[in-house]
Amino acid sequence: MVFRAFIGVFVVSWICTFAYKWVSPTAREGREIIESIAGREVVSITADPVKDLSLVDRPLVIRDPKAIRAIVQGFESIETHSPNHPDPKRIVALRLQLRDRQIRGELFDTKNEGVLFYYCSESGWVFGTYRMPKGAAIFEALEREIQVQRGGS
Repeated sequence: MVFRAFIGVFVVSWICTFAYKWVSPTAREGREIIESIAGREVVSITADPVKDLSLVDRPLVIRDPKAIRAIVQGFESIETHSPNHPDPKRIVALRLQLRDRQIRGELFDTKNEGVLFYYCSESGWVFGTYRMPKGAAIFEALEREIQVQRGGS
């Protein structure tokens, strides 16, 4: 009886957690923005370090319109995706500052699934997961910007 109750609570919790990202107005609005980010005005992009495999070791703020455009273009062909045990090579947390709001997420360059973007809330809820066919260009643009800002030319 206790086992059945535990399974019931687990199933209900899992369904609620999964459904939240589809019914939350914030999540829905954010997904619409991400899926059309290339046509929006991005004011700045901040690349933050993450715990393991981080591309950056300290926050990197990008305000140069050319660099921002190069990064945003990587979002052009974004597609929803359900990853199957991605094996990350490098990771960076991104904050895309629009005129009226901020989009947060983590960008993963993986060994087995290409580049993935996890759209997240500030508290870490994952609202959407995307595969990015042009995602390698984002990592290249970030690496160029690291060199520019850290004095490498």
